[in-house]
Amino acid sequence: MPSDMQSFVDPPGRATQSATTRLAPCPCGSGLRFKQCCGDRQSYTDINTRKQAALRAHLGGDLLAARHSYAVLNAQRPDDDDVLHMLALCHHQLGCIPESLRLFCILLARLPSPPDAVWQNLALVVSSAAHQPDHPTVVAQRSRYLDWRTRTAVRAADTCTTIGVVIPSYNHGNFVTHAIESVLQQTRLPEEIIVIDDGSIDNSAHNIRIALKRCTVPYRLFFRHNCGAAETLNEAISLSSCEWIAPLNSDDCFEEERLAHLGSACVRSEIDWGFGSVDMVTTDGRNLGRMHESVRDLYAVHDSLHMSDCLGLAFLRNNPAISSGNLFFRKSLWHRIGGFAPLRYNHDWQFCLAASMQSEPLFVPGARYRYRWHGGNTIRDSDSAPAQEATSLFQQFLNGIDTNPTGRNPFAPLASAWGPTFWGTLAAGGHLHCMPRNELLAALRQLTRIAEDRLQVAA
Repeated sequence: MPSDMQSFVDPPGRATQSATTRLAPCPCGSGLRFKQCCGDRQSYTDINTRKQAALRAHLGGDLLAARHSYAVLNAQRPDDDDVLHMLALCHHQLGCIPESLRLFCILLARLPSPPDAVWQNLALVVSSAAHQPDHPTVVAQRSRYLDWRTRTAVRAADTCTTIGVVIPSYNHGNFVTHAIESVLQQTRLPEEIIVIDDGSIDNSAHNIRIALKRCTVPYRLFFRHNCGAAETLNEAISLSSCEWIAPLNSDDCFEEERLAHLGSACVRSEIDWGFGSVDMVTTDGRNLGRMHESVRDLYAVHDSLHMSDCLGLAFLRNNPAISSGNLFFRKSLWHRIGGFAPLRYNHDWQFCLAASMQSEPLFVPGARYRYRWHGGNTIRDSDSAPAQEATSLFQQFLNGIDTNPTGRNPFAPLASAWGPTFWGTLAAGGHLHCMPRNELLAALRQLTRIAEDRLQVAA
């Protein structure tokens, strides 16, 4: 479909009905009744041929002709989902957002399982409708957020705090030594290190013991049968006596000043969690450039945190923190959330979504995390399991919003806090399909009213 948006608003009285009766004015604009005009031309040519002609006009950029053809076809065949879908898309591309949303509402109401193309195009329409930087709710919330950011940035005397580094380890014998050494090289050492080997069958146990022999920080080491990353991480955190927790994946590393930057910034800001910048590195520790084909998409995810009005909203798109090892949080927050969920691929993202309801995070660019890119990264799994798991966790998250609509964070990623920005961000992340259908339709109707009000103001 053409990507260029044209400045166009339907003249009054030309909005297409989803199902034109034979006595209604013809949608072609002739002034005749439908039965006397296009409704009597079904024998003129085959319906499928006319659909193909409309599609050719659409793909060729003749949006006005395409919309006219789709409108006539929709009047004759109101139950044709493909025609209704393309008519809705045409309205969007011509700038008539309210009508596009109304047609998508009709489409979603009658399709039990809309195809991916419908969800993708609906996301485009919702993003357009939700882009309301001058909406009163958005303006007021953005002002409050910027004021909060200014106040949290004010330097104050650091208070004494304790940091515990927890390292869940599994079959990373070639990397775990470097992980532990990166902790021991910190300019601000932690108060304790807890390592749990989750039933490794390689040389991890030997290498962990060797690395910890040089440890000048109090540490505890545990070995057990394999239970998975999330459960191992939860157990390690539960054993820590420190106020702040800094997880570290056994195949990754900290930069030397990471704990110093995170500890200082988070304590001063009086927030409950934060994260730092991520560098993608090879198995031997060399930096992978941002445009390297294998990690380009990951860097794009990480950088997406700059595309939202606040950091909590950024996690509605994806997980810009990338990994649980890049997180830094109060143990009390971990308790309130209930720990990391037992998920294979997305336990870190689930934790961040839950944490964003409790406390606005802090991004600390100088606290760098080195994410090692190798064949064992679960993020590289090519089957559909990661996406299916992400859909499930998002459905649970959105259902949780209903049961606990306020949370503790005044800037939580909620429609009540951010108005249309919430729906636009949800659409940008491709998560509209995770919403209960009745709630989605209600949101679309609300966005339709917002878009109509904007058109009236512009007129």
